Amino acid sequence: MHEDDERTPGAKNTRKPEIKDASALPQHLGRKLRSLFSDVEAQPVPDRLRELLEALAAKEKKPE
Repeated sequence: MHEDDERTPGAKNTRKPEIKDASALPQHLGRKLRSLFSDVEAQPVPDRLRELLEALAAKEKKPE
């Protein structure tokens, strides 16, 4: 559970939305996603995945 997800024990979804203006939602979601996945971003790309991405890039560069 994320630190912002704290709820009163035994209570059903008592969290109130932090955003009142829908136009601010994309920025809010972006901040939350970056916060949640920042540790994943710091991990190295597995060798096999890197090899597959390189093969795909090479295939896309080849004229047909």
